[in-house]
Amino acid sequence: MDDKTTYQDTDTQTTEQTPAAGAPETLSPAPLESDTEIQETEPEEVMPEEEQAPPFCDKVFGMPRLCVYGVFIGYGAGLVAAGLFTLISGIDVGVTSIPGFIGAIVGYLLCNRQVKRILAQAEAEKKAALEKQS
Repeated sequence: MDDKTTYQDTDTQTTEQTPAAGAPETLSPAPLESDTEIQETEPEEVMPEEEQAPPFCDKVFGMPRLCVYGVFIGYGAGLVAAGLFTLISGIDVGVTSIPGFIGAIVGYLLCNRQVKRILAQAEAEKKAALEKQS
């Protein structure tokens, strides 16, 4: 029962402290920094823009992101090819990791070739932009 009275006391105190719905709020504004302090602060140094790598050319696991995608898709394609070969021919491949690894290598090589093309194109665009500015 003592807990109930404590609850009631707390409620009455809370309602007494809240202002009426129509009364204007009298909140004091937070203290602002003086104008001299604002002027004394030095502007932040503008960092030079870092060279952005073309899309899919950032490194993941030590190789370009596009190559990682190629490895994953190639490995999966190798496993699917091994499964389809088993279904169609009826000959059990046995070890499916070998076709998976072959597919991963092919996927890596194809995607690495594409990454080189993307990087060469980005380099050509950068040279063209520098020549335009000059």
